[in-house]
This record gives sequence, structure tokens and C-alpha cells, in this order.
Amino acid sequence: MRSGESQPDDRLLTDEESAAICGQSARTIRRWRTIGTRESGTLPYCRINGRVRIRKSDLEAFIEGHRVEPAAEVPPADLRRRPQSPLRSDLQQFSDAFLANHRGSG
Repeated sequence: MRSGESQPDDRLLTDEESAAICGQSARTIRRWRTIGTRESGTLPYCRINGRVRIRKSDLEAFIEGHRVEPAAEVPPADLRRRPQSPLRSDLQQFSDAFLANHRGSG
């Protein structure tokens, strides 16, 4: 690499440093290393003299694998609601009729 070129930040991080970057616990980072996640598999790591280190670029790629793109357009609130089921409608009508017939009696 030439002296004028910038070098990507590819430091080796501890579980605790990785956790601070992600806003997670070190325990979660260890789980990602060993068990992984459905979306991205396991988090790659290095073992140097018995100590675990994670490349910052590997952590960033792992995070990018969990990126969710928002929907292009969110439907209006009234279209997001599920239609009322016929059974619920019938129960509501029965309840309204029952209450109307029994108000004032008693």
C-alpha cells in the first residue's frame, strides 16, 4: 500500500468492543460467534494465543446481513386493519340487541 492511500479500519476487536459497536451485550456477541443467526449465520472470528478477536470488517458485514429495507409505501391506517370477521360482527349485533332489550328492566 502506498503511503498516501487510506487504509480501511480493520482492527481486531474483543467481544466487549464488538458489543459496544452493536449496542449488544458481550454474551450476545459470543452467541453470534458460536450459534449464529438465521439471517447471517455465524460471526467470523480469529483465535490468537487463545484470545478471541473479531475483525471490524467482519462485524460490519455481519451487521449489514441483518439490514432490512423499509417498504416503499406504507398503506393508510384503514387498509392495514384486518376486516372484521362475520362471527365477531354477529356477536356484536347480538350483544347490542341484548343490551337494548334489557336496559331499563330490573
